[in-house]
Amino acid sequence: MDLDQENNVKSNHVQFNIDDLSNVIKLIDTKKSFKRHFHWKYSPILAQKILIRCLNCWCKESDNKNWAFLCTTLQPVLKNNKKCVSEFKSYRPIASSTTECWLFEKMIKKLCLPYFDTLPEQFGYKKAHNTSQCLTIVKQLSKVDDVHVALLDASAAFDTISHRRILDCLIDRKVPQVVIRLIISLLRNTHFNIKWFGQITQQPFYPLAGVKQG
Repeated sequence: MDLDQENNVKSNHVQFNIDDLSNVIKLIDTKKSFKRHFHWKYSPILAQKILIRCLNCWCKESDNKNWAFLCTTLQPVLKNNKKCVSEFKSYRPIASSTTECWLFEKMIKKLCLPYFDTLPEQFGYKKAHNTSQCLTIVKQLSKVDDVHVALLDASAAFDTISHRRILDCLIDRKVPQVVIRLIISLLRNTHFNIKWFGQITQQPFYPLAGVKQG
């Protein structure tokens, strides 16, 4: 963890600075599907200062953390045209966070990266790695006479992961308590509305498990 990150977590609550925000704004790739983030990509410095002040206020809040920027719109999308439209499992829920929440999550992620070391054998969900590297190894193994491969898939992993399990893993990784409290608070206060045929539900719901993917 560098000096700036250490300063962020020294107090009883996490505090970010304008450089933290500027660095994650640079992650917005205008060539990809982040069109809804474009207004922050070219935002003036005054707007960024106002945003970072608001986010830091949220970090300091102890009671009312149910702020509007944490509201996510959930839109079910049919997986493919061959799926039955009347079956629940035929749909994939697409969560569209607010830009402010997206930037906030990226800043929190940067704080946690020093504690998220991975094994060399991991390829998925890892920077500069992908499953094609794993497939290359499998292809090489296919030249061996006797090979045994075990394939595992966690069904609906992102949708059903326990928040308690996340907490336990963060503690095992020695993530600072002040950062853990911030992450758990973010999980508990993120709420969803459902968009269906152009209409959005008025009453939000708070999921007891699962995380957003991507």
